[in-house]
Amino acid sequence: MNSVQLIGNIATDLTLSKTQNGKDVVRFLLAVNFRDHADFIPVEAWNNLALNVHQYCQKGSKIAVVGYLHQYNTMEEEKRHLHIRVVAMQVDFLSPHVNDILDDEWSDEAEE
Repeated sequence: MNSVQLIGNIATDLTLSKTQNGKDVVRFLLAVNFRDHADFIPVEAWNNLALNVHQYCQKGSKIAVVGYLHQYNTMEEEKRHLHIRVVAMQVDFLSPHVNDILDDEWSDEAEE
């Protein structure tokens, strides 16, 4: 079984790009608190999920990610490097969207 569930805050700006095949992908680091420190986990989301994360989240947003681990290798200067990242299959937005906060602030002012 290869299953990952994480809750944390987006620690980097979201990077949205298209593959050569035209698929959307967004990549970011997720800061996950663990005991007395934070671990920074690389995460990527694809296609419509990538577009939704890019549209509704930003650095600092709290999210829950359900996905799986993906391992790949790269070669640099004849050295092999192992990389692991989480591929998101589901992302739940746990922070309110910035525009929703601004709308609430404006409506509070109007009521006073």
